[in-house]
Amino acid sequence: MTDVSENWLEPEDALSRFKKPEKHLLNKQETEYESKASRYGFMIDNMGFLISENTLSEIVRNADICPLPNTKDWMKGLVNVRGNLVPVYDMSLVLGVKGEGAKYNNLLVLDTGSQSVGILIEGLPQSCDVDSWHKISDLPCQLIGFKEHVSDVYTSDDMVWMDFNQKSYFESLKTQMII
Repeated sequence: MTDVSENWLEPEDALSRFKKPEKHLLNKQETEYESKASRYGFMIDNMGFLISENTLSEIVRNADICPLPNTKDWMKGLVNVRGNLVPVYDMSLVLGVKGEGAKYNNLLVLDTGSQSVGILIEGLPQSCDVDSWHKISDLPCQLIGFKEHVSDVYTSDDMVWMDFNQKSYFESLKTQMII
């Protein structure tokens, strides 16, 4: 009987054998997709928030949120996402726009690790073609509190969209969450 292990590659050689094919079926689709929508955004009431470029995000459904005592009503608590405790915010309460029948049942988690934050949203994030939108110079009055956390403001289909720096905004909220 021949010893098969004589023909085996060293682990480093075996792991580095894969070479990505030069041509694959997704090349054309990826190029078209990237040119159409390179940004994503989410809605709170009738306001749009663009997710910062290069920010990882995910939707967590039916998240078990553990409430934190002695915090503002918009600080919903903490959720465990793959071993990381993520603070959860209800932005509709921060903005004062939560209606009676609003169902913010999706948890949008932005960023990873200790930088993660969760935002309750009603729908799902949507792709945004910012290049086709009209850029405006001023924030609407109800959004003036976001001024230092917004780099650009756009309008599209009678909607206002903010290029929103969530890291700086949620860092500023940390000092306000305790009652």
